[in-house]
Amino acid sequence: TLKISNGNFITTSSRVGKEFNTEENKQAIVNVINDKTYSDVNLKVNTIDPKVSTSMVKSVNSLLSEHTTSFNQKLEGRSKNIKVSSDRISDVLLMPGEVFSYNKQTGIRTISNGYFNAPVIVNGKLEDAPGGGVCQTSTTLYNAVLYSGLKINSVSNHSITSSYAPRGKDAMVNDSGTDFKFSNPYNHPVYIKSIVNNGK
Repeated sequence: TLKISNGNFITTSSRVGKEFNTEENKQAIVNVINDKTYSDVNLKVNTIDPKVSTSMVKSVNSLLSEHTTSFNQKLEGRSKNIKVSSDRISDVLLMPGEVFSYNKQTGIRTISNGYFNAPVIVNGKLEDAPGGGVCQTSTTLYNAVLYSGLKINSVSNHSITSSYAPRGKDAMVNDSGTDFKFSNPYNHPVYIKSIVNNGK
C-alpha cells in the first residue's frame, strides 16, 4: 500500500500469499481413500504473487500534474459535498491499464450515502438535490488528468458554463450514467491525492 500524508510517503511492503489448492488436494484425499492405502497426504499449497508489489509502490516518486479550484465555503451543503467526494477519490493507487470511474469511486448521490442537498444543474437550471458540488471535484480531477498523460476514456460538459472552470474544461457527472473515466497507460501505478482546505 501507499499513502502520502503531509508530503511523506507511507508504504507497506507486499507479501507473497499462500492458497490451499482445493481441487488437487480433494483428489489426492479421494485417491488415498479409494486405494485403501490410508497413507499421509501431502497437501498442496500454491504461492500467490501480490497484485501490487513493493517495487510498484516505490516507483511512485514524481508529480505528474496538479490542479486547484476555489469554492464558496459559506454554501454549506455544497462545501460538504465537495469534501465528501474529494475524500472518496483520494488515496487511490491506479494500476497500469486500470480504469478510474468517478461515479464508482464516489458512490450514488443520496442523503443516505453521505451527501447533502445543494444546487445542481438540471436541464440548464439550478435545482436543489443531494450531491450538488460533486462536479467541482470531478472537474478539478479532470483538469489534473488532462496534463498528466493519463488516458481520458469519457467526459461530458455541463449545459451552462461553470464558475470554477472555463467552458469545455469541466467534467459533469450524474447518477443517470454520465461518468468521468480515465485509465493508466503507464507501466507503473499512479497515485491520486485530493485535498480540500480553506475553500480550495
